[in-house]
Amino acid sequence: MNGYNKVILMGTAGADAEVKTLESGNAVANMSIAINETYLDKSNVRQTNTQWFRVEAWNGLANFLGQYGKKGTPFLIEGKLKTESYEKDGVTTYFTKIIANNINFAGNKSNTQAAQPQYAKQQTQNQHAPEQQAQQQQTQNPQTEEKINVIIYFLFLS
Repeated sequence: MNGYNKVILMGTAGADAEVKTLESGNAVANMSIAINETYLDKSNVRQTNTQWFRVEAWNGLANFLGQYGKKGTPFLIEGKLKTESYEKDGVTTYFTKIIANNINFAGNKSNTQAAQPQYAKQQTQNQHAPEQQAQQQQTQNPQTEEKINVIIYFLFLS
């Protein structure tokens, strides 16, 4: 049985996205997303817990983040989890990141209206995510895009 690897995050860019163009011509962007969760503790005092996630985007999405991925911008990101490791001074460190395959603005209309397009989708083939190739061949229906933006707006207001 095949597994299912999908994650959806809504958070705020912690810093401007960093975009690099590789020797192969592919663009890659890296960005951190902060997700704040608030709760009441035992003393009925509101507490905030911030979780940070690394996001990696390729080609069309990398260019999108290079243009719109600014610190403080709210995003809804869909992708998959990928765990990698590196070794330094004999110690192996593991980290998990999100490989994005869809990115939407998640702010209110005044925040996102100036930053068009409101919906970004991977436009070029990405050898790092073969399952995305089938999605890339589909076209985005304007009615579907409108529904997505309405859902995002609703989630933002909740």
